[in-house]
Amino acid sequence: DQRPDLVVLDMGLPIINGEEVARRLNAHFDDPPPIVVVSADGRAGERAARIGAASFLHKPFDVDDLAQIVRTTLGRQ
Repeated sequence: DQRPDLVVLDMGLPIINGEEVARRLNAHFDDPPPIVVVSADGRAGERAARIGAASFLHKPFDVDDLAQIVRTTLGRQ
């Protein structure tokens, strides 16, 4: 029930897809957390935009790139 500061969301989850996770987060929280999408799909940017994600990374990605996106998204550059 506690709102996370940020969600790193893999769009290719095996049981529930990333779009459904985003929908549930948006429905559950009045102020939903920002989402950073990670995906090996070549359309990661399109999928991220469709769910209103703050940013996205293509897999595989460098952990330093992820850390920078998280800092930027949280306003902690």
